Amino acid sequence: MDGKKQTPRIPRRAKDCSRLEDGEMRFGMVSVVVLTHNSSGFVERCMDSILSQNFSGPFEVLVGDDASTDGTVEILAEYKKKHPNAVRVFAHEKHLGVIENLRKTGRNAVGEHVFLCDSDDFWTDPCRMHRMLDLMDGSEDMVLVHSGYRSIGPDGEVRSETEEGVSGDVYEILMEKGCLFPPSAVCIRGDLFRLALDDLPWTKEWSAQDYALFLYVSRFGAIGFDPAVSLSMLHRPGSSVSMPEEMGRYRFFRMGSWRVRRHFLLSYSDQIEPRRRERLLRKCWSKEILFLFSAKDYNAIRRIRKDVGFSSCHGRAKIILACCFSDSILDFCSMVLRK
Repeated sequence: MDGKKQTPRIPRRAKDCSRLEDGEMRFGMVSVVVLTHNSSGFVERCMDSILSQNFSGPFEVLVGDDASTDGTVEILAEYKKKHPNAVRVFAHEKHLGVIENLRKTGRNAVGEHVFLCDSDDFWTDPCRMHRMLDLMDGSEDMVLVHSGYRSIGPDGEVRSETEEGVSGDVYEILMEKGCLFPPSAVCIRGDLFRLALDDLPWTKEWSAQDYALFLYVSRFGAIGFDPAVSLSMLHRPGSSVSMPEEMGRYRFFRMGSWRVRRHFLLSYSDQIEPRRRERLLRKCWSKEILFLFSAKDYNAIRRIRKDVGFSSCHGRAKIILACCFSDSILDFCSMVLRK
């Protein structure tokens, strides 16, 4: 990619955004992927916000349910009955986890563009879909568009609002700073979405499947940003939005993002400047060692020293590698480093 690309200006829309003045369809099929698991308390709000979009083009809503036991599947069956041509439900009887649910459901999406929406989030602007598609359509190399969003509490109170985002060729920015926008905020080019589902290893250790998806797609082109706040994300105990309140899960999620980085640095080494790549790799291995050290997985630390080498990390992680030949010494290091 040559130089930084500017986000194209959002074009002025007709009353019916999905058609040109002569009535010809502007966009091909659009897919919306929704993942549910025991979502009976909020999935209706999510589905209603999608199905009420001011968009007359062809679109489908694919819902992957991950073995819900609270009546979610029955609610989705009603939506399929009311919207037989738009709603497709994939009810998985065995619990799959988020990653496999996304893969199994997402592979059925046939849209030229794919929106994602978590079941506890909802769209707040009836023109959200066509505005983001306009932005995607404004540049040939646009591969993903994300929008502004707000975080709300269980009673609907606004806790934060984001009206700023990244745009242009942002692969290296995402590599440096991590995941900068939530999955429910995005629209992705459909062919790249399906390619990512098949091409990436999707190990459970990643625990940051959205970040992996965004990194993969951003390798192929530019990212656009729609500043309109058209998404509300529910902040509730157990959700990724509230993970900092549950530090165990939060640390696991953060570690997953570093493992995703490491995969991309090792697999697509030609897309980042060599010295920056080496610096990021050392940081990735250091984070991995510190995470394993906190979990007292000393054998895994020894494997890193054997397979990757002593120079693969820095700081406290290098001290840990130097002492990893003995469990008792590592336990002693643990006491010292905590002080």
